Amino acid sequence: MSTTELLRFISPRSGPIVAITSAPYPSSWRRRLWYSTAKLHPRWQDPTRKCGVLLFGGGGWSTDKEESQCKAVTEAIERWAFRYYAISHPEEIGFESDPTTNGFAALPAAMGSRPLIRHAYHEALERWALNRFWDEGNISFNEVTPPQDAVSLFGQFKGRVSCYVAALQDQSPKALRAGTISFCLAIFTNDAGGVVPGSACGDDLAATTMRASLEAYIHARAAANLKGKAPLRQLDITEQRLLHFSTSALAGASVKERLLLSRTSVPRPTPPIMFSKHLPGPWEPEIRVHRVLVADSKPITCGGIDRFII
Repeated sequence: MSTTELLRFISPRSGPIVAITSAPYPSSWRRRLWYSTAKLHPRWQDPTRKCGVLLFGGGGWSTDKEESQCKAVTEAIERWAFRYYAISHPEEIGFESDPTTNGFAALPAAMGSRPLIRHAYHEALERWALNRFWDEGNISFNEVTPPQDAVSLFGQFKGRVSCYVAALQDQSPKALRAGTISFCLAIFTNDAGGVVPGSACGDDLAATTMRASLEAYIHARAAANLKGKAPLRQLDITEQRLLHFSTSALAGASVKERLLLSRTSVPRPTPPIMFSKHLPGPWEPEIRVHRVLVADSKPITCGGIDRFII
């Protein structure tokens, strides 16, 4: 899919997407990756969120600039779909069970239903695994080498990035299964002992590790930009947690303790799917949206700033 096919979704006045920005990383001279963002119209942003730097829209990484833009627009449409249903038909998306974007996925319609549903399932499992790691510890992580392209991005920060991977059982319908699912938790530890996470879930281990590492970089950059920007109480819970864990050596140590416990634990079976639904809307026919929720999961907003769920 090209950006030309998505132009009808982009309008500075009416949206749903008002702007796209793109930049090369780690720099214009050493360009390895492109990162693009797509900003949603204020009408489709969540009025209850008080974000200082994190964008309620879409983001996308790629070695190709246009592909990164398409990914950003598609993710922004995913967020738009969530707000569209949350405002008009919350009962259609399991809003009472989880009033967040957990388990939402959007992909170009040309890719078909199977990749879309698996993508939504991965999103739901990622959130479940994060909660399971923090609350119970029984995820059974193994440390792996971070992708070099992702490591190079962290050069502007003092510290190191580590990646921890766990194999999750695939509890999706047999027709959708693709074998073992990988969950990756990437953690950047700064020179002050603070930590910043990134996470991803998917069928391909290398791609999943890369996505988690790239998310950790976005969060590390956001944490750096948040310092001194606003009082903690004025920030969204996600940004409050970012500041808490990135600036506290004690909080960082608590994360490392949980990682040590998880290495010796017996992994718990993944939960069954409790909600799976195609969500039609004005994003079709170009984009299709699906949501999956699994049992025994929690919204990202559950708990206080001392939860490493970002």
